[in-house]
Amino acid sequence: MIATKGYIDYDLTDVSHKELRALNFFWLGFIMYTSADLLFKALPYYIVLNKIQLVGLFLIAGASISLIQLKLENTYLKIFYFLYCGWLFVTIARGIRFDREFLFNAFFNTWFGIMPYFAPILLLFPKNLFYLKKLSKVIAILGIVFIVYCIMFREELRDPGDNVTGQLLSEFFSKTLSVPCGFLLITYVYQPKARKALAFWFAISCWFKIIS
Repeated sequence: MIATKGYIDYDLTDVSHKELRALNFFWLGFIMYTSADLLFKALPYYIVLNKIQLVGLFLIAGASISLIQLKLENTYLKIFYFLYCGWLFVTIARGIRFDREFLFNAFFNTWFGIMPYFAPILLLFPKNLFYLKKLSKVIAILGIVFIVYCIMFREELRDPGDNVTGQLLSEFFSKTLSVPCGFLLITYVYQPKARKALAFWFAISCWFKIIS
């Protein structure tokens, strides 16, 4: 770990090239899947967006296989982790149906599909500070996507009070893309200048959103 330029930077001495490539593919797939899903909510007739999501899913699945380490050092965590995963499996198995509409929503709907049930897999990824640095970059990228989407759909978002579409877009854009930027605020002291500026911009935006 190296401290330079007023923030903490991390070297790659404890991350192999294979691990770094798998991690990059995982987060690339995550960004593709999430961004395409939100865009599909605004433009539901662009089926190509679902193909982008499918590519993202394959990247996430392939990279996860390379990154998962079936090793939990804490016995207490290990017991409850596998109990929780068992409960998730039973929940999915009891509710799953094999009709086309259900499967489409299950795999291509970010919030109301089955993908959030796979979040505990991240706990099996290697645990080091470089992963947190990569996570901060991904959150910053999603924040930039949020800004781009707000510009693209500014007419719908300008006055969402009487606009159902604007309300839905505002909700999904905010909770999916901008709320995670709170992590940058929590770790503000450890972020580089550009990310600090982005975090500060989101803090101001959230403040004006609350008081407006």
